[in-house]
Amino acid sequence: MSGDQRLSDEMSALAAEFALGLAAADDRVRALRLHSEDPQFRAEVAAWAGRFTPLFDEVAPVAPPSGLLARVESAIGFLDARPDPVALRRSRNIWRGFSLAATGIAAALAIVLVNRPDIPDAGRSSPAPMIAMLGADQGPPLIVATWSPAARKLTVTPEPGAADDDHHSRELWVIPAGGTPHSMGTMPKRATMQAVLDPTAAALLAQGVTLAVSVEPPGGSTTGQPTGRVIASGKLQSA
Repeated sequence: MSGDQRLSDEMSALAAEFALGLAAADDRVRALRLHSEDPQFRAEVAAWAGRFTPLFDEVAPVAPPSGLLARVESAIGFLDARPDPVALRRSRNIWRGFSLAATGIAAALAIVLVNRPDIPDAGRSSPAPMIAMLGADQGPPLIVATWSPAARKLTVTPEPGAADDDHHSRELWVIPAGGTPHSMGTMPKRATMQAVLDPTAAALLAQGVTLAVSVEPPGGSTTGQPTGRVIASGKLQSA
């Protein structure tokens, strides 16, 4: 498969399920093997993860109703002094089934929203989320950046297991076409970078601009421009 120019629909669907954590047992084993062996599949998983991430910005957090936990515990027999193990296990399985069904429905809706841009937007005019796959020349993606213009939220996730340097900082830059690099800040070590940008910085993140990561002294460049080698770069595109 690594010689194909484009993954099949089946492999792309498997990558989407794996990115969402919804792959069944056998499919998950298969996906784990492909993720470790096939750069194309690994890039497809990263791309799906990048597409799904901005969707969470569109959902406002909601506090659970008061007393919900007590009702759930009562429904599954948790508060019963001497619960029937069989009935209790059956109740828990029912709740687990509801949970999995709800997750599956949410994932299906997410896939529809990502792949069906022709669906009317119910009157909303929020700008579309964007994604950049950052990698070295001719290499697999090392970093996935997602940009949610509506929330002005930038999320930058390194490839799991990517090497980090304890003696340097990785700094993220946005480079407009024919322009000067602008720092977006240093990335945390071995963790996802999340930032809500001010309007001036947000205005730099447009279709086709280049995002790049350079290796800098601890704390970042002191010159306002990249001083170390660039380890990954990629263009920001509509998700």
